[in-house]
Parts: sequence; structure tokens; C-alpha cells
Amino acid sequence: MAKKLIDNANTVVIGNGKYAVTGIETGRLEALRHGEPWRELTGDKLVLCLTQEIQELREKLVAKDKLMRDLRLS
Repeated sequence: MAKKLIDNANTVVIGNGKYAVTGIETGRLEALRHGEPWRELTGDKLVLCLTQEIQELREKLVAKDKLMRDLRLS
């Protein structure tokens, strides 16, 4: 059975956990499907840029949500 993947600095998980891209920090990109190796993406600059953008936007969303919660508490 495939292991459950979580988002972190090295992995972006999308499609309700069905797909993941790993190796973001090292540049040795690999796509996983259901947690199993699926496609080799090393050298695919487009995928690297897209995963980095997803990470950045998710971080901004978390910060925005935290600010909204903090403002409601004031």
C-alpha cells in the first residue's frame, strides 16, 4: 500500500493526495502517483517553477489565514 504524502519543503501534493512531486530542494524531481514512482522529472524546469510557485502561494495563504484569525480575536 502507498504511503500518505504530506506537503513540505521537498514535496508538493496535489489532487487530494493522488499526485506528488518530490525532490524540489535537490532538483531531482520525480512525480508520484498514489505514492508510487510514476514519472522522472529531473531537468524539467517548468515543473520545478510550478511546484515552487505552489509552495509560495500556499505559504502566503497560511499567513493570510493566520492574520484573519488574529484580527477576529482583537
